[in-house]
Amino acid sequence: MLIKIEIPIHIMMKKFILPAILLLGVAFSSFAQDQDKEKEEINKHVLKSQELLEKGKYRESASEMQEAINLINDIIGAQILESLPETINDLESSTAEDQTTSLGSLMGAGITVTRNYHNEKGEVIMVTITPNSPQLNMVETFLANPDDYKDASHIGEAIKVGKRDAMLKFDDSNEVTFGFLQMPLGNTLITMRGDRIESPESMVKFAASFDYKALGKALGVVVAEE
Repeated sequence: MLIKIEIPIHIMMKKFILPAILLLGVAFSSFAQDQDKEKEEINKHVLKSQELLEKGKYRESASEMQEAINLINDIIGAQILESLPETINDLESSTAEDQTTSLGSLMGAGITVTRNYHNEKGEVIMVTITPNSPQLNMVETFLANPDDYKDASHIGEAIKVGKRDAMLKFDDSNEVTFGFLQMPLGNTLITMRGDRIESPESMVKFAASFDYKALGKALGVVVAEE
């Protein structure tokens, strides 16, 4: 006999929202002093969320908590962008086009950070950093057993960026060359998409020019020394 147990909605909401509120409090308390204004705004949303929760206004409470999460993710995104170089070789960044897209999850897990680099020759490389990317497992599986994919040339090949494993696909069969490099960094996937790139070697050289220790610090992951 199947027994159906129904949990009251107010208990379910408190079970999920209250821990999130506590986690948010820990998160923003660690931010630098020059972010006091942002911390104040986050705190306002957290307190409002808790107030609404106690009144049983669950949707409104979740909405306020979401605003706090988005603000925290914006701060984390800014820290990640700050760790990236503005110039790599002859490629300069378009910092005015920097983007942080928040997907709503806690502690940077739901963000995508993007920066574009370009030079006078028309080469363009877009760098995308995605913590907990859904594609991360696929890339790690490929890199763990690249020989299993020898007949799948469309996927790319396993390479080294310094001592780090990465996957590279390069296509120069068309008028505009195309490079696509993906590399895990802890729980984060770094993707570099290049157009009009001179050669696969120049794509790898570009990827090797990042300070991954600084990037790892911004991401909150431990990065092995080169």
